[in-house]
Amino acid sequence: DEDDTYTLYQPADLAGLAKLVNEGINMNGKTICLSSELDMNNKPWIPIGISEATTFKGTFNGNNQTIKNLNPTLSQSTNTAGLFGISEGVIQNLHVNGNFQIGYSYNNILYAGGICSINKGTIQHCRSHVNMFVHMNYESDQHTNVYAGGIVGDHLGTLSSCQNYG
Repeated sequence: DEDDTYTLYQPADLAGLAKLVNEGINMNGKTICLSSELDMNNKPWIPIGISEATTFKGTFNGNNQTIKNLNPTLSQSTNTAGLFGISEGVIQNLHVNGNFQIGYSYNNILYAGGICSINKGTIQHCRSHVNMFVHMNYESDQHTNVYAGGIVGDHLGTLSSCQNYG
């Protein structure tokens, strides 16, 4: 609680961050740093910040490290897919790679981004090598919206010096 900076050393640490944020600890005023490359081994991943009530508000400094083999997983409780779901904080100096295979059938709207699904904060100096494959299985007379991108799905904040290779 009293520390301002936390370092992540392994995939379990990143999963712990997601769990804390998704339970309502938004990390406002905290800096999270990666110590080295993390291989997520294509295990199912629930984004960091899955709802408007549980957004990420801290600073995530990737230290120019890579999070690879990320496999975002959707559930009925979220319509976001990516490393981060909803961020109002700062995400910087991060590389993400993976092949996102997203099948969606819960709602009529989906946000998918290689780094962040919905950015309301700042993303800077990041690279995405994410190949995005989105499959909507929603059957309805309603209009269906899909917001997908290599860096962000829906962008409402600041984006600078980022590159997408997916």
